[in-house]
Amino acid sequence: MKKLLLLFLCVPLIGLGQNLPTIYAEDWGSLKQGKYIDWDPYIKERLKELQSEIDAGNNDGPFYGELGDKAKVSDLWWSGGCDMRGVYCKNASSTLSSQGKNNYSVDNINDSDPRTAWVEGESGYGIGESFEMDWPAYIAPNIQIFNGYQKSIKAWKDNSRVKKFKIYINNKEFCYLVLKDKMESQSFELEWRCEDEENKWDDAVVRFEIVEVYKGDRWSDVAISGTEIISCCFTKNTSILSSLEETSISDIKKGSKISFINLKSNKIEETGVLRGVKLMHHKILKIKTLENQIEITPDHPLYIKGYGLSSLYKVKRLQKKKSYSDLINNVEVLVWNKDMQKSEYVRLTDIQVLKGNFDTYNILEMEKGKNFIANGFITSVY
Repeated sequence: MKKLLLLFLCVPLIGLGQNLPTIYAEDWGSLKQGKYIDWDPYIKERLKELQSEIDAGNNDGPFYGELGDKAKVSDLWWSGGCDMRGVYCKNASSTLSSQGKNNYSVDNINDSDPRTAWVEGESGYGIGESFEMDWPAYIAPNIQIFNGYQKSIKAWKDNSRVKKFKIYINNKEFCYLVLKDKMESQSFELEWRCEDEENKWDDAVVRFEIVEVYKGDRWSDVAISGTEIISCCFTKNTSILSSLEETSISDIKKGSKISFINLKSNKIEETGVLRGVKLMHHKILKIKTLENQIEITPDHPLYIKGYGLSSLYKVKRLQKKKSYSDLINNVEVLVWNKDMQKSEYVRLTDIQVLKGNFDTYNILEMEKGKNFIANGFITSVY
């Protein structure tokens, strides 16, 4: 690693970016084990436990899906779900040279393993160094980040961590992001509007530039161990329709029988669940019609009249609305009318934004069919 340099931290030039807003990362709270987690022994033990489950044929854990013959680090994280595709980090401005078996490529941010890290390669504390993230338009910008070199408690303390990033959206200054000086993960949300002359919602390139750091005990190297997209889900206050009864989504497992609608015949049929996921979120939408209500993440898809399978987040962006309340009485969603035994579009009568720590769940794959019915709302895996 680079030799520790006794230098003062650089600060942004006066007059630059002074009007940019500042957002603050929050605890993600997935493990709730305090400030320090020694990831190396923790992951090794989890992999050993998971391999034992696979060998015994028990694949019903938080994924309740087929995991294959060999446990992988990516299997340990609840990182599945509907909107993970296509988001990845790239184009680091510099990278520390490999040392023995350790490399510090920006690709390490994408590998779901907090024991590996991107480490900037410039002298000093890496002020001004950066990496980029491709962000497709259909994905709501909710993210968790592992700050510092989280291979072990010692490695984390020895190396420097990011205190503040400057965020650029498509090469335009957007905001400052302040991270906590802690191991485990933390989360934040970015809201941006990307529109072109044809009023399309564009993909974005998000750049994270180091502005300020927490000094390491030994090295000036600044590291980021990973990022994960926080996916779309329901809260546990959600019941899934089946031919026998409604079942709480938190009780759904591999093999559970649920109902789906044959959209050609508009008839209910039965299918089995193959795979699901559990996550934690910090922002939830509580939406209501005259007859139904449900709590979902902003990027969870519903069948929305005029938009097909889409999220309220995306509809808000496409309609250029400033808040979700602007969609009240202006959006119709597809529901299942149990009395009439048919699907129909009904108007949303209320949308509330809830903030906190929410355990959430989702169905990722079914034996047949794509849609299912949650609290009367028709949604889909995709």
